[in-house]
Amino acid sequence: MNEWKLKWWMVADNHRYDVNGKSTQFANLKSLEQYRVKGDALQDGPSGQHALFLHQNGKLGMFDNQKDRNNISRYIEYEIKDDGNGNYTAQKTDEYSYNSLYAPSRSDVDFTEEGNILLCYTEEKTILEVNKTSKDILLKLNLPFMSYRVDKIPLYYDKGRKYSEDSNLKQPLVR
Repeated sequence: MNEWKLKWWMVADNHRYDVNGKSTQFANLKSLEQYRVKGDALQDGPSGQHALFLHQNGKLGMFDNQKDRNNISRYIEYEIKDDGNGNYTAQKTDEYSYNSLYAPSRSDVDFTEEGNILLCYTEEKTILEVNKTSKDILLKLNLPFMSYRVDKIPLYYDKGRKYSEDSNLKQPLVR
């Protein structure tokens, strides 16, 4: 959205939603077709996305629950390009999913200060820390309970330490 005007929207062709108990697809909304992001967004676009990140390099990252496909949740990243005439195209630049873990409703993605991906699969009661480049699993934590958020912060505040932008420790404690 820019100045409260829709610039573009992105969803996979097969993403379904319910209106008054009737299932339909976003691709059938002809009034929005002119704003639709093309390219990889059509066949490999998000379906149940949340936890969006706009990275400094301009890429858009998100946790994608793959609502109507595969039953495999993933972190996915796109570079979205404008041809100058308001036509947008998405190119998938990164993707990570672990085995067949699926988070159909609640889950989270975040990043460490080292740039590793943190993934929380709520229903699977699993948290992963993954090297973004090599995709090696650095930590796998199986919890005895469901959790829906994931953040990696130190147990104690370190004076002079640079924390990630969304770290709660960035804000001074109000007493």
